[in-house]
Amino acid sequence: MPFAFENLHVYQKAVTFADAVCTITRELPRGYFFLADQLNRASLSIAANIAEGNGRFTKGERRNFFGIARGSLHECVPLLELAARQGVLKSDRHTELNADLEEVARTRRRSSSPYLSIDMPRRRSLIAGERCIVAGPLGSEIDSKSGISKRFTKSTCFSRRVE
Repeated sequence: MPFAFENLHVYQKAVTFADAVCTITRELPRGYFFLADQLNRASLSIAANIAEGNGRFTKGERRNFFGIARGSLHECVPLLELAARQGVLKSDRHTELNADLEEVARTRRRSSSPYLSIDMPRRRSLIAGERCIVAGPLGSEIDSKSGISKRFTKSTCFSRRVE
């Protein structure tokens, strides 16, 4: 294998999942092209973004592509659920594919480097006496010392020393 990412367990699992999805979507009945197309695109996007992220030079660029791969992984979950509810995907096959997705998502924890998989890196821990304001979900600020959450308009993340 000429590229380093091809040796990654998470990449291999993502390609195996995409291959399984391609096989299943070929068998979907007429009228479900929209579902087959979206499921194929999302499943392929997982492996493609892992590969592209590993080809980037900065941590920020890698993190961005791994985040996209993670989003594509989560996109597959409701698509598989819809296929199962519509009766075009058997229950046992749905369970099997969901388990494969969960394994791809968990693979980061077994990896030695946080940049070799699709989970987002963790925030650094605070140094004693440091107060950190970090951008939280849905445009809120979370002050780690007081735990107070506030709305914000700027997307800044900073830390400062508390006297």
